[in-house]
Amino acid sequence: MITVIHLPVSYLPWTVGGKEIFTHSLAKAQASQVIEPTIAIHQDRNGTQSIGTHQYEGIPVEVMPSLMGTTTRRAVYGCLPDAAPGFEQLLQQKHPNIVHFQDFSVGANLLHMRAAKAAGCGIVLTYHSPGQVCTQRSLLYRGQSVCDGRLDEQRCTRCRLGVLGVPEWLVSGIGRIGSLGFPVDTKNRLGRAMTVRATVQLFQQAWEECISLVDRFTVHADWCAELLLTNGVPPEKLVMVRSGWHGTAAPVADQEGSRQSHGEPLRVAFVGRADPVKGLHVLIDAVRSLPQSLPIEVGFFGPYWSEAYGVGLARQVRGDGRFQTPEQLAPTDLMQRLAAYDVCVVPSLWLETGPLVVLEAFAAGLPVVGSRLGGIAELVSDGQDGLLFEPGNAAELATCLRHLADEPALLERLRSGIRQPRTMADVAREMADLYRELIDEGTQTA
Repeated sequence: MITVIHLPVSYLPWTVGGKEIFTHSLAKAQASQVIEPTIAIHQDRNGTQSIGTHQYEGIPVEVMPSLMGTTTRRAVYGCLPDAAPGFEQLLQQKHPNIVHFQDFSVGANLLHMRAAKAAGCGIVLTYHSPGQVCTQRSLLYRGQSVCDGRLDEQRCTRCRLGVLGVPEWLVSGIGRIGSLGFPVDTKNRLGRAMTVRATVQLFQQAWEECISLVDRFTVHADWCAELLLTNGVPPEKLVMVRSGWHGTAAPVADQEGSRQSHGEPLRVAFVGRADPVKGLHVLIDAVRSLPQSLPIEVGFFGPYWSEAYGVGLARQVRGDGRFQTPEQLAPTDLMQRLAAYDVCVVPSLWLETGPLVVLEAFAAGLPVVGSRLGGIAELVSDGQDGLLFEPGNAAELATCLRHLADEPALLERLRSGIRQPRTMADVAREMADLYRELIDEGTQTA
């Protein structure tokens, strides 16, 4: 029996996102493959979760006391809080073979890695989001254009200063002259700008230690592998484990669903959180640019519509009958709902690593219209099982949707090109092989 502790920082049902769904689905698949998984998170600062042992759909979840000292810039950029209460005790209680990090941040940090290493555990880190190797947590240079992700002290400093609103003509000077004696944790606005370079250095140092402590980095996409190699991860530590959809039964694509026919509206689904990097506004702009006479309906499935970005979008589409009221569904319910749609749009502006939504769409028999970017472009074959468009280009997206609405034969051709996606059971088997490899290596070096 292999025992593994997963550290995702946040978890279901308290937080719903791709990382949380991946971790939960992986743990469920592992539990059916003679692996004993435990999810471990720290209580958030609001005390949302009660400390102690829980279960979510049969998976044990340990909620440890809140991390201490997580709000300072030194802790955030250095991925090093003051203390991680309860984690060493959990290691002593569970004696895990593997500690599997589903994030690297102040929430799943160097203290956890050091303790796991001291306990003799194998350490795996799955690279889930672009931000794991970015001080901005988005891999968008100055918050706008996609970055190649190379950690560079000068460039990362310029990026951070730009996002802070420092004028371009001042950026180079501030980046060169140093902190002028301001402490990294200053709350003074000028001091924060002057110490940006110091925070970038902290982040780089944190990644260097992370690389030394982690035994294997698993990635879902080729671009992630290239990024980690660029930033110093040894090739022998990299393992490609592409993501899988979370279903266990035959894909919903095998079931009969309602599909577009001549004269009926094109039913478009968006699945994901209401966040600027997900490009929801691009989809809305594209649909609003189409003539009202073009039959099209858009359904939104995901959280955070009560946040400022989502509220603003809801205001834009109010009164437009083409847009449905956003819903948040359980993953199993979502798959059934998707089966009634014609196409899934994934208009992300940042580099997706999986992404799970593409696999969910394919499992439901939906072609994907997505950004020609990152993991989306690696999973979607343009013209075969979906259509790709330039990221952020609402006009090009509108053209794709018009073609699909006007040409039912195109939609049917794309549907017929969809292949059954791999499942989380496939992912769990590959992870089990990796775990055994690390256990064998540990036995040999003991």
